Amino acid sequence: MKKTYFMIKILIIIIILQLVVLPTISQASIWDNIYDDATSFLEQGQAGANSLSSAEVGEASSSIFAVLVGIGVVLAVIIGGILGIQFMAASAEDKAKIKETLIPYIIGCVIIFGAIAIWQLVVNILQGIAT
Repeated sequence: MKKTYFMIKILIIIIILQLVVLPTISQASIWDNIYDDATSFLEQGQAGANSLSSAEVGEASSSIFAVLVGIGVVLAVIIGGILGIQFMAASAEDKAKIKETLIPYIIGCVIIFGAIAIWQLVVNILQGIAT
């Protein structure tokens, strides 16, 4: 037991010495490079380089929306199926516990599908304003 503690102490001392003695390399140590990179970034922004069009933003938004809706629907169906199978196979006492877990599940489904509806409403209103 004492040998184990002694070995742990030795390992800790070796690690601390390596951290202190060995030089650390930092990418942010050269301030001129940081300043030059920031300046070129600002110049690109002022020149309008790589600016996004509204069509590109709309495509990205719709693809993100489609992925999130898909994930939400798949999760809702899987979790609902699991809870349904548990409910059918449970005893009377377990059914009460499962019913308690159904409340957060239903609230989560309402939030997910409500967010989808709000997203579509906002996008449709903003598209109507833009045209």
